[in-house]
Amino acid sequence: GNFWVDMIRTTLYLLLPLSFILSILLISQGVVQSFSSYTITKTIEGTQQIISLGPAASQIAIKQLGTNGGGFFGANSAFPFENPTPLSNFLQVISILLIPAALVFTYGRIIGNKKHAWMLFGVMMIVFIAEVLVSYYSELSTSVVFQKSQLMEGKETRFGLLNSIVWSVATTAASNGSVNSMHSSLSPISGFICLLN
Repeated sequence: GNFWVDMIRTTLYLLLPLSFILSILLISQGVVQSFSSYTITKTIEGTQQIISLGPAASQIAIKQLGTNGGGFFGANSAFPFENPTPLSNFLQVISILLIPAALVFTYGRIIGNKKHAWMLFGVMMIVFIAEVLVSYYSELSTSVVFQKSQLMEGKETRFGLLNSIVWSVATTAASNGSVNSMHSSLSPISGFICLLN
């Protein structure tokens, strides 16, 4: 086929509808979507605080579905305005993996062998699950230095250790680049898995 025809069809029939649906779901979870640049509020202490606003939900949907990485706010998806609830976290992780996983089945359709696509997808899923389990176990292991059983430094405390680990494996497996916790704070084994991906 023609590259430009395929690109326009993909954009109009796949990316835009998925981005629109994901944007609506993220807005329903409290992700900011406005055309205001910021608002000034008064804190409990009586000082003024500038709160950033903007069209975040629509941009986050495009960012995650397109595996673009980065973030609307400086702290990426660890920022509560960009990722406020466990459901928004789950939706964003799924959207990181949605199109790359679908492309395996596109490959199977192109070569005319759906069984081959399922085999590739199965291998990818087994590797992904193994990486999540190994990373999670390494983060649960007791630190001799800190004498703690969960290494929570740099992790997203709103969602817990497992969601931070699943995100780190998903974002590096898809070469996305978005984060909801600091990858530099991962244990050595978890960090190795991110580098391996």
